[in-house]
Amino acid sequence: MLFTGSDWCPPCQSLETNVLASPHFVQFAEQNLVLLKLDYPRYKKQSSKLTRQNERLAKQYKQKGYPTIVVLNSQGEEMDRLTGAYASAEELVYWLTWVMPSERRLKDYEQWKEKNASLHWHFDFDEAKQSARLQKHPILAFFLGPDWSQASRQIETILLESDEFKKLAAKNFCLLLSESLSDAYRPLQQLRQYRETARQFDLNPSSYPIILLLDMNGKALASKQGSVESVQEFKQWLKNNGMAIKE
Repeated sequence: MLFTGSDWCPPCQSLETNVLASPHFVQFAEQNLVLLKLDYPRYKKQSSKLTRQNERLAKQYKQKGYPTIVVLNSQGEEMDRLTGAYASAEELVYWLTWVMPSERRLKDYEQWKEKNASLHWHFDFDEAKQSARLQKHPILAFFLGPDWSQASRQIETILLESDEFKKLAAKNFCLLLSESLSDAYRPLQQLRQYRETARQFDLNPSSYPIILLLDMNGKALASKQGSVESVQEFKQWLKNNGMAIKE
């Protein structure tokens, strides 16, 4: 759903002209989306029926700024939203790909659960900090990208699924998976918590994957962006940032 002010809002006009009308977005939308435009003009007239519908939906979805894009699943539940004009169609499609579920991601999620059953992952930031303080361990927080992100897949296969990392994590760290390939199939409230954690560290999904090294109180000590080539490289990054690792 697009909430827009087509005849008075410059960011809305820019979004519609430069992004939503672009061939890149149009092709993506035709294959993946059902689009609903909700217009709130100041000068041109709309039918009273359309005006009532748009006002009802604005109230229902607590719309506050223009332009706002709200993504709903097939049950009408809100998956995510953004307010403001994206600079390019590529950025908007990236965000939508990240928000939207897919059958491939459902399969990824089931495989991920099976491969990582031996690791104790936290999915709530406050719970991770509480556990870290009890264990007197720092926190490793993983912000991974959508299912076509090669760098994120490298982190999962080379690092997280390796026996060496699992032993390293068990002795040294509290693990927080804040966003991952599997997110589309987690409860919506949990997804919002993950994204709130990302906002606390001023992270943008377009820059994922990112690994944060945090102290037991959740203060950022170091960050690593991009892929991981080996467990040894990752261990060296930890040591370079002052971590005394128990082997």
